[in-house]
Amino acid sequence: MINASINEIYHAMVNVVEQHTGQVVRHKNPPLRLLKELCLALIATKKNSKPKIAFFVPEDGLVANFGDIPQLLSQMGNEIYWLYGQPHHFQRNVAENSFLIIDDMITNLQNVDIIVTATVMDCLPKHTKNVLIDHISFAPLQLEHKVNSIHNLSHSVKRNFQSTDEVIDEFSAYLAFLPFFDAILTPSKPVSEVSNKIMNLIGYKSRLPMNSSPLLPEKTSRNLNLESASRFVDFSKYKNKISIFETGYPKLDKPRQMHTNSTPENLLIYAPTPTDDRGNKETCLWKNAITIRDYGAKILIKLCEAFPNKQIVFKPYKDEANYLVSEINEKCRKFPNYNFDQSGSDYWSLYSRAELLISDFSSTAYSFALGIQRPVIFFSPNEKILPRVVIEGSYCGGRNMIGDVVNSISELESTINKVLLKYDEKCKKVRKFSKEQFPNIGRASSEAAKVIDAMVRDELPKSGVPYCTWYK
Repeated sequence: MINASINEIYHAMVNVVEQHTGQVVRHKNPPLRLLKELCLALIATKKNSKPKIAFFVPEDGLVANFGDIPQLLSQMGNEIYWLYGQPHHFQRNVAENSFLIIDDMITNLQNVDIIVTATVMDCLPKHTKNVLIDHISFAPLQLEHKVNSIHNLSHSVKRNFQSTDEVIDEFSAYLAFLPFFDAILTPSKPVSEVSNKIMNLIGYKSRLPMNSSPLLPEKTSRNLNLESASRFVDFSKYKNKISIFETGYPKLDKPRQMHTNSTPENLLIYAPTPTDDRGNKETCLWKNAITIRDYGAKILIKLCEAFPNKQIVFKPYKDEANYLVSEINEKCRKFPNYNFDQSGSDYWSLYSRAELLISDFSSTAYSFALGIQRPVIFFSPNEKILPRVVIEGSYCGGRNMIGDVVNSISELESTINKVLLKYDEKCKKVRKFSKEQFPNIGRASSEAAKVIDAMVRDELPKSGVPYCTWYK
């Protein structure tokens, strides 16, 4: 979604063209269509013999997931391009090799060797090698539930799909779009397991078949009902060969390097799962997991009252609903120790100051624990009605390894005090979990860069990370 007016988009596109061509064109009022064509032509122009790798960032919050990979690939002799989906990057200055990509421009990209993204999508060009470094930190709560249910045959898809949105609603974008990528670089063991199960469900084999299929593999899981979905997902673009590499989570490299030895202050953070106006979290599972609507203000008030000598920070998701954030701020601003944080995706400096973080089912809970190596309190008021398969899943299963779970606001104060009383022991437990579940902590960017560099040169990866290759 582009957060800008048509005038802002046009102005940004003009700036991009003028910067990269060295010519002033605004006085000619070229149509937006022509400006887009010029941008695509500029990207396709070969400036040197270096392999060309483009990082596609449709939304700003995704860029941190690349860690140091772009810089490392540049040092390895690759030409790095940045493709942004938000016009504000180009309102004043245009960085070298950076372009605004809107509408169907990404699909029509030419002369790029590899496109790297941090979220699944079905719009990437078929002729490029596509790499996914997904933004999921530890375990995808709903996705894991969905994939395991289909995999063990407890859930069958019987819908006669009428739109792409219905396909995504049923399968999740991750399941439907994962095979559009040549390589998936996973952050953790649970994400690797889910990704490999998806390949198996869709019918890919872990050994080279005698004949490749132009559409779907022959033995696609019957309970997926992909025949109906095929009207809205172009299976002909599914890759014939897909490798899943467990490289680690590049996003954690910098915070581990910068904040490992930081000293926590008297500061507690409340960072809940965001609501979602796009309908991605309207399932019964998410309605029972998201706490900010019904409990956000109550949690913050309890924290402010129970810990008057500590700073209590409300850290909502960057794009959280304005009305909801305003309501919570209005109820809490009377407390002198209440703070509202607007750091958005640039939160590591704040996290490094916190003793612990209070969340619910947000991925940021694991990002905090694994990046800063400190405990988390998980608030789960609907724990008793969550499906058993979710409670036994990776996200819920890992909670007691990096913190504690509370089911009511009345438990918050005593549980936080217990955690603080055994703080060193709790932090040690987080470090142990981190070492066991997250490969290459602090050097995931380096391992990922080795994999991508080998791909662009059609070589076997020199990285020693575990991987599995699947064939259509």
